[in-house]
Amino acid sequence: MASKEEDGELQYDGHLLFNELCRTSEVENPNLTGVPRSIEGFLLDEILEVFEQGNSRDPGDGFERSQVRDYSTKLPEGTQNFIDSLVALRYRDESYNTEEAEVEVGKRKKVKIPEETSVDVFWDSPDYLLIRGAEDEAEDARESIQSNFSGNASVKTVRLSFDFLLWLFYKHANEEPLSSKLETDRLANAEAKGSEDLLGKTSIVEDAPDVRDAPNFLLCLVHGKSVSMLEGDFVIQTGPEDDEEESVRVEVQPEKIQIKASKAGLRNSEKIEKMGFATQVAHEILRIYDEWDNKDPADSDKIVPPDFIAEMLKRCHEQGVDIHNESTVLRVLKQQARRRDEDLEEYDLSDALGFLSEDEEEGGEEDAEEHETTEDEDGSGVADDEDSDEGVSA
Repeated sequence: MASKEEDGELQYDGHLLFNELCRTSEVENPNLTGVPRSIEGFLLDEILEVFEQGNSRDPGDGFERSQVRDYSTKLPEGTQNFIDSLVALRYRDESYNTEEAEVEVGKRKKVKIPEETSVDVFWDSPDYLLIRGAEDEAEDARESIQSNFSGNASVKTVRLSFDFLLWLFYKHANEEPLSSKLETDRLANAEAKGSEDLLGKTSIVEDAPDVRDAPNFLLCLVHGKSVSMLEGDFVIQTGPEDDEEESVRVEVQPEKIQIKASKAGLRNSEKIEKMGFATQVAHEILRIYDEWDNKDPADSDKIVPPDFIAEMLKRCHEQGVDIHNESTVLRVLKQQARRRDEDLEEYDLSDALGFLSEDEEEGGEEDAEEHETTEDEDGSGVADDEDSDEGVSA
């Protein structure tokens, strides 16, 4: 059914799932910067196809203004200012299904029944564009924007890298904020992927008190698997004061960010609050990623340092988990150091390495070094090239 603003409350289709994360650049047209309402007017008048209802032969699709700012006064000051600063559009798409219906008493025939889906588009011109909605419809909206923006601005899809997700976990484990506006409180669920080994190819931790203390997940990191999903409670600042904040359950994957409205602090919130906080969190994660992506690996914490991996080894040992495949762990530690343009010998890891047992399998470090650049076809697992699992594509 079509989304409608009813009973004085913002309405939207589906979940708070941002299936399209995009960077925008080369915004050449001056009409695409400045006041959001003016940009929206220019887009709908000159650039984008405006939505009009169609029929079964020619279903309608296109864009219209979002009503989100009409309800933003219900939001905390910081979140309201953020929402009001965005270009906000809604993309609507019609489809028709054939169903049998009674057209008069006692007489039925097959008729075309219209259905409509919609997604929400939020553009922080000239930098970031987010599309919330079902995967196929969000992709349609993004492709339409890319096509129609041609010559006026560039829109490229962002895929959050595995290294970035590991960095998020690193910040959480060290109890460091992600930015001045966003921090993690608890990470309850996680997933790691990599080459098939004694841990399997994929490991999932669910409903943990905190995944930083979950041996199965820590073992994956020690063995060089890639963090492919994190879910937990993120805290976003919603006003100028330190105590003005909201706890939001967020799931982060390389290709999408989902806010779980039924969990954490949003359970009893109005839809405008859910939409406002969700968009603010997703935007901040994308902004943090962009900042992280531009860091120098050799002069920052962009690539997680090997002593953090060693700390995970110590935590496993403290929880009674013995690690025997020494060569694999050493390979991971050396690789982290090399990707930071460092030597492992620069770190004093003697305490952690003392917990390693001799390899149970024949081979050892020499054999591991030979396979140091091995990587799964899907890009998961540890890779020599720091950009191997990260993409920005048209």
